[in-house]
Amino acid sequence: MKSFVKLVNFEINRFAKIYWSLVAITILSQFTSVFLTVHRYISQANGIVYHQSLPTAQLAHVKHYGSISFIDCFGTVWFMGPIALCAAAMMFYIFLIWYRDWYGKHTFIYRLLMLPVERWNLYLAKAASILLLVFGFVAVQIVLLPVEHFFFNAITPGI
Repeated sequence: MKSFVKLVNFEINRFAKIYWSLVAITILSQFTSVFLTVHRYISQANGIVYHQSLPTAQLAHVKHYGSISFIDCFGTVWFMGPIALCAAAMMFYIFLIWYRDWYGKHTFIYRLLMLPVERWNLYLAKAASILLLVFGFVAVQIVLLPVEHFFFNAITPGI
């Protein structure tokens, strides 16, 4: 069991820099999405007030002019792009590591297979590290959504 944990740690450390970069890109991009969506809505509301010479009090009839909700942020490239980028990076990582281990110059898999552990532990460690990284991305999203919703409510004016 101790060797399995060491192997999982080794595999996760191979991807750690890229992983934390992707997490930072996801956080920044999704907050940008929320900010730009609210900014676009406020600009449209100000344009309606300016061009139709309406008092701001009449704009409160949101049903007529349209409303905004947190779900409007989900359809933007700024919000969905980092999720797709993380998925693509994980797929690229899986195939890159597989290729490098088996077919690269000075094949690394021979050194891994010479370790005094069962081969089953090697394969499970690779699978477990991929699973942990995917669960990490999902956990970041689960934590981000309430924070982004709070940010959305904080910057959206109460018309």
